Amino acid sequence: MMQLLKGCNLTGSQINHSITSKFGAYHAASTIQGQTIRYTRCLMINKGKYSKDAYKDFLEFFEKVANADSKKIALKSVQN
Repeated sequence: MMQLLKGCNLTGSQINHSITSKFGAYHAASTIQGQTIRYTRCLMINKGKYSKDAYKDFLEFFEKVANADSKKIALKSVQN
């Protein structure tokens, strides 16, 4: 949780991203209530043994997670 300073507004969109595969699941979300921003992130890795042929899909899953983790929320100072 983060408290916004007076005079700051959110620019852009909030984060709401989900990825699911046989290797696991990822979810990230942001919510804003008044002057408070809440960011939640969950990464679950499924236990298991996979063939070497599945490595490309495994790598793709983690590339999608890394891309989703790089999303940003921008704040803008508002002049009174």
